Amino acid sequence: MTHRIISVIFATCILLVSQHSHAADTDTAVETVEIKKKMFPKAKKFELAADFGKILNQSYVSSYLIHLNGTYYLSETSGITAEFALSLNSDESARTCVENFYNDRGGYVGAECAIKDGEADLENADSNNASVGPAYPAIREIKNIISAGWVWVPVYGKQLFFMSAVSHFDVYTTLGGGVMMSDYYGEKKTASDGRVYRGPFPGEGASGQPPGVGAEETSEYGKNGRPTPTATTSPMITAGIGQQFHFGKLLNIKLEVRNYTLLGVPGGIDMYFAVWGGAALRF
Repeated sequence: MTHRIISVIFATCILLVSQHSHAADTDTAVETVEIKKKMFPKAKKFELAADFGKILNQSYVSSYLIHLNGTYYLSETSGITAEFALSLNSDESARTCVENFYNDRGGYVGAECAIKDGEADLENADSNNASVGPAYPAIREIKNIISAGWVWVPVYGKQLFFMSAVSHFDVYTTLGGGVMMSDYYGEKKTASDGRVYRGPFPGEGASGQPPGVGAEETSEYGKNGRPTPTATTSPMITAGIGQQFHFGKLLNIKLEVRNYTLLGVPGGIDMYFAVWGGAALRF
């Protein structure tokens, strides 16, 4: 009798464990389906985006980008894209300074460079001790960017804010090629008549041409002294990574980091990194 009771209890325990395991598997399956369900599908849809951003790694010029792109999604995870960017450029203070720099061996001037472009002040020094010695490093001013490429969307998910609001997002990458139109200012070391802008002064009592130009020669320094730029169209490779936050089936906001690698330029390659944010409509 005791053996029968033990057998019944053992069988009942096995049945309960089996039912619990089956229920857990069912719950897991349901949760998996919910996670994979995509509320904002992309396949066979067109997306039009407008962004505003900035080139990050320039020393003498600030370039702000107005960026437009259109993407057609062939599937939920991939698509083709084309873009156009317009660059709005302005000189940084460092460029103004080096283009109005002083040669000042005796400390007569005091300041490193003219405060205002093209307005050097050498009243307290003579030409044997101080002059205007601008520096014109190679600078590229970006004008337009045109490219096309492939978009891959490997990540789609949800984010919970303040334990109440749910945000849907995806992470995407881009890879493509195109061209960059720009004005290229080559390096310049001499004035129009061949005088060297920067260099050592002749020793005391020695004859020789001191470096630089006079303050009155305003065509030889500042913006007026810049070399004539060359309009260039350079091939490039572009790659980026970004994230979209979805607000309904039509609207999303996005943030992207992008690299542009120019080929066949002086020095071999030029690399620019940009970041921008904006909004997109999908229909």
